[in-house]
This record gives sequence, C-alpha cells and structure tokens, in this order.
Amino acid sequence: MPGIKKDSISESKSFMMIPNQIKNKWILFWLLTGIEGVIFGFSMFLLPSESSVPSIFGLSKYRFILFVIVLSLSGVCFFFSSLLYKQNPDLKLSDENKILRFSFWASVIAIMITISVFLIIQSPIGKIPLIRSIFDRFLPIFRWMGLYSMQMFILLFWRYKRMNTSRFYFPARKAMIITVAFFILSLSFLWIALKFGFGLNIISGTFYRQGVSLLEGQVILPVFFVFLSVLVGAGLQKRIIFAEKRRNQFAIIIEIMIPLCIWFIAALLWIRTPFEGRSYFLPALRQPNYNFYPSSDAENYDLLAQSILIGNGFRNGMTVVRPLYIAFLSLLHCIAQNDYMFLTNLQIIILALFPMMIYLIGKNIHHPLSGLLAAIWCIWREKESIRITPFVQVSNSRLLMSDLPMALIISFTVYAAIKWFQSDNRKLFFSLITGGCCGVGVLIRTQSAILIPAILLLSLFNKITSKQSSKSFFKETVLFVLGICFIILPWNIHSQLFPNTTVDHSSSEINYLYRLYEGSINQTPRFDNDFENEIVKGSFINIILNYPKQILSSIFSHFVNNEVSTLLVMPARETNADSIKSWFHDPTLFWYRESSKGVLSENGILISVYCLIICLGLGFATVKSGLSGLMPLGIHIFYNIGTSFAMNSGFRFLLPVDWIGYFYFAIGIVGIFYLLLGLYFENLRDSLKRLMKIASDTRHEHFSKKTIVFLMVPFLLFGFILPFLDRFIPYRYDDATLKIQQLDLKERGISYLQQNLPNQPIAEMINEGKLKIIEGSAVYPRYYPANEGDSGASSSIKREAGYGRMVWMMINQRVNTISLPVYRSTAVYPIQDPMDVVVIGEQKKDYFHAWIIIGKAAEQTVIWKSSFLR
Repeated sequence: MPGIKKDSISESKSFMMIPNQIKNKWILFWLLTGIEGVIFGFSMFLLPSESSVPSIFGLSKYRFILFVIVLSLSGVCFFFSSLLYKQNPDLKLSDENKILRFSFWASVIAIMITISVFLIIQSPIGKIPLIRSIFDRFLPIFRWMGLYSMQMFILLFWRYKRMNTSRFYFPARKAMIITVAFFILSLSFLWIALKFGFGLNIISGTFYRQGVSLLEGQVILPVFFVFLSVLVGAGLQKRIIFAEKRRNQFAIIIEIMIPLCIWFIAALLWIRTPFEGRSYFLPALRQPNYNFYPSSDAENYDLLAQSILIGNGFRNGMTVVRPLYIAFLSLLHCIAQNDYMFLTNLQIIILALFPMMIYLIGKNIHHPLSGLLAAIWCIWREKESIRITPFVQVSNSRLLMSDLPMALIISFTVYAAIKWFQSDNRKLFFSLITGGCCGVGVLIRTQSAILIPAILLLSLFNKITSKQSSKSFFKETVLFVLGICFIILPWNIHSQLFPNTTVDHSSSEINYLYRLYEGSINQTPRFDNDFENEIVKGSFINIILNYPKQILSSIFSHFVNNEVSTLLVMPARETNADSIKSWFHDPTLFWYRESSKGVLSENGILISVYCLIICLGLGFATVKSGLSGLMPLGIHIFYNIGTSFAMNSGFRFLLPVDWIGYFYFAIGIVGIFYLLLGLYFENLRDSLKRLMKIASDTRHEHFSKKTIVFLMVPFLLFGFILPFLDRFIPYRYDDATLKIQQLDLKERGISYLQQNLPNQPIAEMINEGKLKIIEGSAVYPRYYPANEGDSGASSSIKREAGYGRMVWMMINQRVNTISLPVYRSTAVYPIQDPMDVVVIGEQKKDYFHAWIIIGKAAEQTVIWKSSFLR
C-alpha cells in the first residue's frame, strides 16, 4: 500500500494472532509426539541383548544410552506442549513461524533419515548381518521419526485449511480427489488381473515379456540430485536480483539451453555406451568385414532401404509395413553407406530428441522439474537397454527397429496436441501439426492410426469443458484431418495406382493378423486337426462373430499385459539384488519374466505405492493443465488398445508408450515435493516457483492464416517423399555403363566355369535353367563356419549348414540370399559392401547356391568360386 513502509508491514504481521484452534492442535501434536516417543522407547526392551554382553535393565550399554536419548527427546516434546499451553490464549504469528521453522527442519531431517535407512536396508547392503542387527535395534526410533513426519504433514495440511489459504489448499484437495479416483481404478484393474489371470501368462498372438526396467539406483539418484540442485538454486535465487531486461534474456537462454542440453547429453551417452550386438535383430560380428549386419525385421527394413538406393523403390518382393522408417534408413545409408556404427550414430542423434520432448511435455502440463526427471530416467533406461543388447531381446537406438522412432513421433504428437489444447491464438497452427504427426505415425506403425479418433475424441471433450465455439472447433478439426491427409494420402493413392506386384499377398499384414486371430481361438491345449477344421474361414467380421469370447478375451489379456508391463518399468524384484552395483546395472535381467503374476503378488505394497504416485501425477497434471494433463494418458491407453487388437503386447510393441508410466511417476514425485514445501516452508516454495518460472516462460506468438497456409506446402511435399522414392530414383542397372560392366562380368563368369569345369556342359545347363545367372547389389558379406549360424536368420543357409560358406544378401527386383561354399582362408580380406555382382549357380528353396560370384570392386574384377567345384 502507498505510504506504508515495508518494515511496518512486517512488524504488523509479527503481531498477528493465530486462531486458538491452531494453537490447540500444536499442543496436541507435541503431546502426542512425546507419548509416541515414550512408547517406542520402551519397545526397545522387546528385543533382548545378547547374554554375553553386559546389560542395564536388559539392554546393552549403548542401547540404554539410546533409550535415555529417546526419553529425553520425548521430554522436549512434552516441554513444547507445556510451553504452548501456558502462553496467552492466542499465539502470535511470529512465534508460530518459529515453531513451524523448527518443526520443518526436524521433519525434513527425520523423513530423509527414514527414507535413506529404508533404501539402505532394501539394498544389498541390508543383507550384511551387522547392518541388519543395527537396523533392528534402531527400528523403534525410525518408526517414531516416520510417524512424526506423517503427523506434521497432516497438521500443516489442516492448518492451511483453517487459515483459508485457498490458493494452496483447494488445488491440492482437487488433486487428491482425482488421485483417489484413479488409484481405486488402478487397484481394481490389478485385482481383476490377479483374480482371473488376464494378461499375466503367455497367450496367443505376439505376447512378449515386458520391456527394460528402470533400476533402483537409476530412479533414486536422479530424484536426490535434481531436488538438491533445485533447493540450492532456490536459495541462491533469493540472493540474486535480476533486472527485468536481464531476467527476460536469461529466461530465453534457459528455455533454449535446457532442451538442447538434454538432447546433447542423451546423444552423447547413448553413442558412448559399449555395444556388442549379438542380438536376435543383430547377429555377432563375423569375418571378413567384422561389421554388424541386421537380421529378422531389422534386415527387412534395411534391405528395402537399400533397394530404394538402387532405384528399385519398395519393390523387391518384401512386404512394406514401415515405409517412412525405411525412407529414413535410406537417407542414413546415403551418408554412412553400410558402416553400421556410423549409421546408428546418426540415428541416435535423431532419436536423442525423445528425452528432450519428454522434458517439454512435462514442462507444459506440470513443471520443468517433472519433465527433467522423466527425461533423465528415459536417458538412463535407453543406456541400459543398449548395454544389455547381447543378453536379451530388446529394441533400442542401436538397432534398426521402428519402435523407438515411433516413441519419438508419439512424443511429438502428444506435445503438439497439448499445445493445441492450451493455446489461445495458435490452435489452428497446432491442430495442423498434430494431424501431420499422426500421419507420420501411421506410416511408421499402422496401429497408431487409432490415435486419430483418440485425439478427435479428446478435442471434443476439450470443446465441451472449455466452452469453445462450434465454428472454432470445426476449423481445428478440419486442419487436423488435413494434416493427416497431406501425409498419408499421397502414399496410399500411389499404392493403389501402382500396386506392388512383387509382393506375395499371402504374406501381407492383413493375412498375418488373420492368422493371429485364428490362433487366439485355440486357447486350450487342444491342437488337433478336428479343432482346426471347426474354425470358420473368412473375414475378420466372421471370425469375431463366430468366436467373440475367445477373441475378446485375448484382446483384453494383451491390453492387461501392456498396462502391467508399463507399471513394471518401475523396479520390482521377486528376490533382492545381489550387490549395490545391481541397482545401476543388473545382468540378471530380473524383469524378463514369463509371467507377471509372481512379482505382483509378492510386491503388493511396492506396486500400490507406484500406483499411488502415478495417480498423484495424474491428479497434479489435471489440476495444473486440465484436459491437457490427461493427454499422455489418453494416447497411452488408445495406443495400447490398438496394439491389443493387433494381438501384440509387451516388449518392443509397448516401447512407444511405456514411458508415459514413469512420466506421470515423475510428476507425482515433483508434486509431492511441492506439496511438502508448501506445507512446511512457503517462503522457500515461492522462491523455487520464481526460479522455475524462468525455465517455464513461454512466448505466445500469433500465427496468421497465411502462415498456416504456407505450412501446408511442406506438409504436402513431405507426403510425396514416399511416392518419389518409389518411382523417380533412376534404376541403377538401366545405366548404359553399368549394363556393359554387368554383361562383361557375365561373360567372364561363364568363361571361367567353362575353363575350370571342362567336363560340365555349362552353356547347356544355363539354357535349360539348371544353372541360373542373377545380378544385383550384394550386401552383408558374412562367413559362417560349418555347423554355425544365426538363430533369427530369414534363410536356412544362414541358420546352419554342414560346411563353411560366405553369405551375401543380393538386392534387385527380388531379394536373394546368396551362399557360396568356401574355405575359411577365403574369408580373410575385407570385401567391398555394397558391390555390383553377377552370380551363377542353382536356386534352392530359400537361398541361391552359388557356383561362382564375379564382382566389381573399385576398378578391379574379383572372382570367388565354390569350394565344391573340383
């Protein structure tokens, strides 16, 4: 107020009186704490001392001293209660602040010690007999400290209600109501799963175990580090006063630097993490090149990408299911060629945007700290996933799999949708961006199409809750749909106009999905032919109408497995860790389970705590951002429904959205942190809010209609990338110079066979089709010793054979596996990759048995002949 000095305001505040009810509660609090201290002190007598140790009243000398200390602290509590009782009927605000300050630091120290001791005793250190013995003797004190902190929380929460601080109390109460509702739902969901066994055991379809779990140290250490750093920063902020201009400049720098630092650190750590390969999707290094070459799904994506580079588009006989990710790989091959580590380094640089996006989402719907904590967990989890690649099936940034790229696209989609709902003057812009992200997602993983109706439904709810005009809602919906159409329609129209005749339609995604639905019918051990004949063949509608119970049961089981696996990304063990190192890197892979039933049953309290904190995160995010705060949850649920209908669950199928579980866990942790600061020490909380506001400042630009129309152009151009790659890159072997080269290689090959096999009618065998001549780009040169191979290989010759052989993959109108029997000494010198070759040999069932291979390496012609030829 004008004319009143600040000192006089502070002095008047110090003489304000606290209501008598609050004073009585403080009296009761200290009295109750003292009584509890006495009870816990005497409970120390329940654990007798060893007979060989001298005792006082049955306690050892040290435990008796501890008993005296506990009784003394109880006496201090009684003294505080008596002191407050003897004061005037009302309590001055200044005196109450002193009590609050003392209680705050005492409770902080108590809760920190209690939590630290609990973590130590749960860690492998707790198995040491001496540590366990000390813990048992101090257990009454730890219980007293924990109870004291809980009572302080309850008292101060009640105090805020009585003091009418609605700015703090009512939002917290609303968050608690939302939390309780979600908590009851989640516990009911888990109870149903445990009671009826849904999703807890392997079922039909592609039912995998859960993905990589966070470890205890990976969760706890960032929490302590982040909160300690923030408290120090908040303390310093009180002593640093920025001028308004400098503060705005600093805010802009911080707003840019934090995301960039997260991206840079993620890329650096993931690239520097030791990587050995030896995975189902990436076999071990082999002679002669000692380069990694993908297998299984990763091989399919990469061979299609290399097919694009020779001008063959997506038409090499392989089913195209991830066209946009394949196009991305072809771009990386243009830069890195076939150097696998260089290529995946480039991929990692792009995928490292994922934790950065998690930070931005957390910052927008709750708090920068929430986003930062979740981003750290994301970085650490992916680092662990890369490290354990040789030991278990994983999908990570070092593998050529579409799961983590899909997670990145979903994070972009969630962020754009949140900005769409939150913005006032940029809704049209972000609705278009959201639609574009959905379109990109569909071209990477088909089941992500379910996000389109999900976002439309959420936008309808947002219209109702925010009382948005129908005209504005219609414009946003139209732009959202346009964003989708600009991305996916060019490819879909192109595919209809120019169908891929090289693909066998029996191997299409639709037929594969139909077989999964058929398999879901046979849930019993009965696998006889009679049962198979009972299955009604036909459309999806027919099979669902004829067997609704079995199919819906399988879909629900997959959904339950997805949700439980999301929860179990948080660490939960059935047996304790062997050493403290296992809290940061655990080679036992305790989370790679056949069933989740055991871990849920044996860790009921821990799982309930995880659910509670995640539900708190949902409550805090909803109170802070309304419907936008539930956007990640909505995307998570709908995406899991999509994968469940595709009869997929767990493992890599869940990876695009399983981060949303620990994301809300981070919000819950930060929300609790702020709640406690608000109850205990509001000045520090306000200081922290001022500090965090620097990182939360967002400038609100206005985008004109011209800007939005201009943005449609790159969207449309982006949509035409796939048709362009499929049709307009010149076919490599139509080049006149290369035709002459390949013709020369053919003639050399035939001449070589005729000279070295004079008893064989080579020309006749070629004319009769007994010997075939094929040409193309040979990639992935690998030597397999006799009786060795790769378990996940697509061809039998790569899995096992009774002789040593060189194996290539040849890319042309068709992808062919080329096998050349050789002696080990042949596979000594590195082989150019890729290389234009001509191969003469015999076509087997699933590979081409080469007699001779003639290739052009640089300016030299190289010839390999089969060791079977004499």
